[in-house]
Amino acid sequence: MPRSMLTVAPGGSNQYAWKLPNLLTTTGQPNGEPTLLTNTSALGAVGLYAHLIGFPALSTAVAHIHAVDPTNSIMFRWFGTGADNDTFTARLWGVRDMEASFSVAGLKKEQMGDHLLDLTLTLSGALVNVSSTIITQTMLAPSSATVIGRWADTIAATSDDSLDPPAMRSFSNDANSAVVCIIDSVGYSGFIVQCQAAGTTARMGFLYAEV
Repeated sequence: MPRSMLTVAPGGSNQYAWKLPNLLTTTGQPNGEPTLLTNTSALGAVGLYAHLIGFPALSTAVAHIHAVDPTNSIMFRWFGTGADNDTFTARLWGVRDMEASFSVAGLKKEQMGDHLLDLTLTLSGALVNVSSTIITQTMLAPSSATVIGRWADTIAATSDDSLDPPAMRSFSNDANSAVVCIIDSVGYSGFIVQCQAAGTTARMGFLYAEV
């Protein structure tokens, strides 16, 4: 498919490495490796994380990103297992801390979550390197010798247009390439991400980097 750019990417250079998010760790995974997302149930309601006392528990549907620089934007690269052109969906919330204007015993850390956008992601012919020690074969397929991991090459986004500026800064679609989407994270201390499998996609994940 032809390369397309919806908006101009923000300026500046990326000074941060690509990272996996906080994911559920399951007993039996080697070297403490996290478990990728395997959820097939419906995504949580957009208002699910409107008021939090601590981040929700990690699960096969939920991943976290913590302690980002609130002056930065966040880049995402998505991957999953399945066939070329298989799809999965993702829902993102930005999290802001709450502060009390008074002192009280037992004061808890609270947050408010803003639903930012929903994504539909399509897997490609661009493969996760089978020799990777970061996105490992045992993460992609704990009970199988070899399963192919594929990068997403197509992103369809539904953004909350009431936000100013909109959450999605830019993204590109490029056949058989690991495409990047950039989220405006200004003011957010972290993110919550849910994924849902579609087609025959079995396991889903993403990398993020600040920019």
